[in-house]
Amino acid sequence: ALALEGDESYRVQEFGSARDAYQQALAQLSASLASVPTVLEQTLISGEQALIARDATTAIANYELATSLVDLVAGIASNDAQIGLTRAQALEELIDLLDSAESAAGNPARQVEILEQAVNLDPYSTEAAQALAQARADRLQERFAAMMSEGYTQLQAGSPQEAIARFEAAATLGVNENEARAAIAQTKTEITNAKIAELQRRALDSEAREAWQEAVEDYDAIVAIDANLPTINRALDYAEKRARLDALLIAALDTPERFAEQAVFDETRD
Repeated sequence: ALALEGDESYRVQEFGSARDAYQQALAQLSASLASVPTVLEQTLISGEQALIARDATTAIANYELATSLVDLVAGIASNDAQIGLTRAQALEELIDLLDSAESAAGNPARQVEILEQAVNLDPYSTEAAQALAQARADRLQERFAAMMSEGYTQLQAGSPQEAIARFEAAATLGVNENEARAAIAQTKTEITNAKIAELQRRALDSEAREAWQEAVEDYDAIVAIDANLPTINRALDYAEKRARLDALLIAALDTPERFAEQAVFDETRD
């Protein structure tokens, strides 16, 4: 209005009045321009709040105003307005993707697929990023559980080495590693115990047949696995003595005169 008054005064050659009107108009314009950064900041905040509230219409209106304010005043450089407008225009599609991901609960692989689309659509969406991170974590948990289940199935089927391979694969996923390592250790212990039990069975069978050297070999194999088994150590000591006695008796049959030697006689008494 002041600018129009100045134009009218200038037209009728009232130059003083025209000057005053123009100066007042310029002062008002300068004041308005000075407030633009504050108004822009407030408008951007309102736009972000509308995005969080999933209000696409309000978000678009605020960011369109923000882009106009940026274009209005030279010297204001802000990508936030254009980024916000782009996000607001894609908000309805983003909401559809987020809702689809929620509907796919219990199927983390499908959720990851959907939420990756959401993050690509709006890389600035905290909601989409957090949902994707959770879905990826759920997918890892699902894979871990499946691998562990496969391992226990192999264990029950009598394939402990295959079980260990599944447990080791599960341990590399980066979740619940301690659980997988514990299963590996337990399986290896079971393998060791089974091997010791088989060697002990063979040793006892050899003792029953008085095949003492064979028994010694089996007990030696057990000690090589675990040297801290008192029962096995005693059995090995006894088997070694019986094996030496057998060797002496066989030698005696070949050279009976050796038993006349005191050292040989003493050895048979040990």
